[in-house]
Amino acid sequence: MESKDNDLNRSAGSAPLTEERPTLLQQFTFLKSKHPDALLMFRTGDFYSLYESDAQRSAKILGININPPDTRYDTGMSEVTRFPHHALDIYLPRLIRAGERVAICDYMDEQTYAKERVWEQRRQAAEAAEHRGFRR
Repeated sequence: MESKDNDLNRSAGSAPLTEERPTLLQQFTFLKSKHPDALLMFRTGDFYSLYESDAQRSAKILGININPPDTRYDTGMSEVTRFPHHALDIYLPRLIRAGERVAICDYMDEQTYAKERVWEQRRQAAEAAEHRGFRR
């Protein structure tokens, strides 16, 4: 079985999906290692959430509070800043004008993850068939 870091890179088609869905903390850690200078905004339910040092930087720029973690999404996070999704048009330009790089991320919930697994399995089966000389 491949590492979870490789699982998170599946959008590039380079690694198979595993049975276990990556947690938000794993997704955040992986993406932050790839883009350390960007603020990572995760869409979680009806809110956009920023975590850890991103929460501190965004709270200072936007003038909003740092909140306690939400147990549905934020397991393992210590600091969270969140705002309603409909306020993105207000807050995103403020962050950009402040000179921040911003990445908007979608947290993969169970349904989205299951759908991704099905598509990945179909792609892998098609590649295997093509490798054996069969064409659709």
